[in-house]
Amino acid sequence: PECREKTKVFENILDTKRMEKLSHQGEAKEFDKNSFCILTVGRLHPQKGYELAVETMEELKKKNYPIKWYIMGEGPLRKNLEELICEKGLKEEMILLGAKKNPYPYFLNCDLYVHATRFEGKSIALSEAKALGAPLVVSNVSGNRQQVKDGENGLICALSKEELSRSIIRLYEDEALRKKMGDTNKSQSVFGGKEDLSLLLDLVKDE
Repeated sequence: PECREKTKVFENILDTKRMEKLSHQGEAKEFDKNSFCILTVGRLHPQKGYELAVETMEELKKKNYPIKWYIMGEGPLRKNLEELICEKGLKEEMILLGAKKNPYPYFLNCDLYVHATRFEGKSIALSEAKALGAPLVVSNVSGNRQQVKDGENGLICALSKEELSRSIIRLYEDEALRKKMGDTNKSQSVFGGKEDLSLLLDLVKDE
């Protein structure tokens, strides 16, 4: 209790001005401009539910939607994912981008950001997607609910290929809703301004 006045909670700090600047430096060259481009960013790890993303993409392909899903990140599941993608016949639709030095042009130019994880804290990647104005589809776990209000700045759905594909199709077919959600995300304040940083420094500086 004696530390109560010296204790505060701080969110992850994002340099949104730098992100915005970098988002216009370079391009998302792998994106197919004739397709609806989905982006997911995160390490290739069981937590992230990528095998379910592959199954969802399989459903979308069966329904003949011109969608391509790009996954950015590296991790221990790369080989398994490559094999699963080949097994499902999705080499043209599901693209593993690997790690990128500047990921922000991809956030800026994607049509939809999907974050379908099994569990999550407050995801930095999801915050970055919001800051750069991407509409969102996320799984119904606590960290995602912290950042997304269903129907306002994204869609929250159950972690199943049926619910994921339904949410993706809804936003694919409703351009006005995508734009509204993206604009809402970009207008929301993100922790990381000079005032926020000064509060943190005041807390740790010598008295």
